[in-house]
Amino acid sequence: MSVYSSIPDDVRYALLMYAVSVRKLGSRDLGISPEYLNMIKNMKRRVSDEVLKRLLEVLTARDL
Repeated sequence: MSVYSSIPDDVRYALLMYAVSVRKLGSRDLGISPEYLNMIKNMKRRVSDEVLKRLLEVLTARDL
């Protein structure tokens, strides 16, 4: 069981949308394909533990 598994999907999605909208991070910054990022943004895919981990690495304490 991953430490990230306890984070709810709505929080994961909010972090991703903040990173993409405010911080202007792209798919390359997150290590995923543009298509996969688009599917996540359209809520067709969930923010995986790996993407969440990368988000938390990229965002600073000030962002959170």
